[in-house]
Amino acid sequence: MLQANGIVRLDPIAPTSQDVLPPQPSSSTRKRKVSTVKQEEEIEDEIEERERQLVLELEKLRAQKRARRDGAMGQQVKQEHACFFVRGEVIDLT
Repeated sequence: MLQANGIVRLDPIAPTSQDVLPPQPSSSTRKRKVSTVKQEEEIEDEIEERERQLVLELEKLRAQKRARRDGAMGQQVKQEHACFFVRGEVIDLT
């Protein structure tokens, strides 16, 4: 439809070799790639270190929770038997 309205050429011209320049690797590009890799490695190391810290903190908190729960289990309160009244029973209050 675009070709029929004259918006797009009927025979597109293929780009010549002069129009398309092959990418030339520059030294700055290589340096950027190396620095990017180093930055990614540093970021991964920081993430792993933070993960180790969080795991240690989690283990510490779990140990505290266990200690509190075990301490509470050691101090049991003596329960008295509940005394229920039977319907129609007379209670002597004298």
